[in-house]
Amino acid sequence: MSSQKPRDVNQQIPIAEPLVEVRRGAITESRHRGHVVAAEPDGNIVAYLGDPANVTYLRSSAKPLQALPLLISGAAEHFGFTDQEVALFRQARWNARTRASFKCSD
Repeated sequence: MSSQKPRDVNQQIPIAEPLVEVRRGAITESRHRGHVVAAEPDGNIVAYLGDPANVTYLRSSAKPLQALPLLISGAAEHFGFTDQEVALFRQARWNARTRASFKCSD
């Protein structure tokens, strides 16, 4: 266990920049912050907002990108995947509704 106080640890976390503000009329519904980097193929950074050295994990937000090779290569058509099956590759969670729609068994 670290001897640092939570406040000390938080001071090491780079502050994310405001990226998007969602409004409904005069009411702000949500604000989204983050770190964005535009880089050339060789890794040369050409623009950034926030901390370009910040490391994070894509997790579920990467799923649509992970499905691209399947679609672009023609593999989905080759193997006869249905639209519903292709949608699963982009889905963040395998839940009860998904199981029911595919009539899965435990």
